[in-house]
Amino acid sequence: MSGNGIRLNSVRAYERLELIHEGTYGRVYRARQIETGKVVALKRIKMLPEVLARATHMRELAVLGALKHRNVVRLYDVVYGSSDAKIYAVMEYVPSDLHELGRVSLARARDLSAQLLTALDYIHSQRVMHRDVSSSNILVDADHVLKVADFGLARFTDGLDGNATLTPSVVTLRYRAPELLLGSTTYTSAIDVWSAACVMFEMFTGEPLFEGESELVHLAQIFQTLGPPNDANPWTSLRLLPDGGTIQVPEEDSCSTPSASSMFSRVSAALQNDQLQGTLAESCTHFLLSMLQYEPSRRATPKQALEHAFLRGSDVTHRTAITRIQSEE
Repeated sequence: MSGNGIRLNSVRAYERLELIHEGTYGRVYRARQIETGKVVALKRIKMLPEVLARATHMRELAVLGALKHRNVVRLYDVVYGSSDAKIYAVMEYVPSDLHELGRVSLARARDLSAQLLTALDYIHSQRVMHRDVSSSNILVDADHVLKVADFGLARFTDGLDGNATLTPSVVTLRYRAPELLLGSTTYTSAIDVWSAACVMFEMFTGEPLFEGESELVHLAQIFQTLGPPNDANPWTSLRLLPDGGTIQVPEEDSCSTPSASSMFSRVSAALQNDQLQGTLAESCTHFLLSMLQYEPSRRATPKQALEHAFLRGSDVTHRTAITRIQSEE
């Protein structure tokens, strides 16, 4: 047993079935536990010589070991290979992710949105920032239960204060909050909320909200879609960011669609394809905009977003409440 209660067994207890993902720091296999036949995800963690890389891996295992929730992928075990340098995380196997699912029905998107917010509410309550919320890192099982996965960039926020220095090189660019684009090193879990809103937009429309090829192009797309910071969506800390003093913020008139009208029209059009009333599209837009505030402190928290009217009127809120109760037991 390890210090946090995770069993340390041998990887020989598992049969690798297929390679399902390969990244910079490891490979993930679909595997089968030989004794029970249970199918799992087996992630081989490359223990690179760099101290920072090793610390990142250990942090990922510590975070996964600490999180126990229906909407977070479960860590079953940590096992060794032929040497101490070969470490494997044995995790819950979930075959699909949101990126593969693409656009889903409105009812399903609302349900998955509530589950994602429930997961983030729990993760943040455990003083963890995910720092890489994206459609590829959110899994969905056969029963439509959402699982937040890939905590490789996550970190505990215990002990962080306003002077703590964090790397801004986190989050896949498509889902990166504007303060990260301008080099913030003192960001908060509000970056996960911005990412979640981008993910939810994809579920509702089948297309990305922003997809700039560089940080500056990406930020320009944000200004173009949401409009520049204004009284309705201020960004009071903009000039305090490392790169905030040099950024050219467009004037209101220079944006083809001031405020959030561009975003409203895109969401509205997608929902109208499902033959729904325009008022529901407006409610969806307000829901997303509550999480797409430039000023991080103004963004809705996951708990606040769960109370939005857009998620009411169905059994989503009821099921979410049940999930909270079960997770606390």
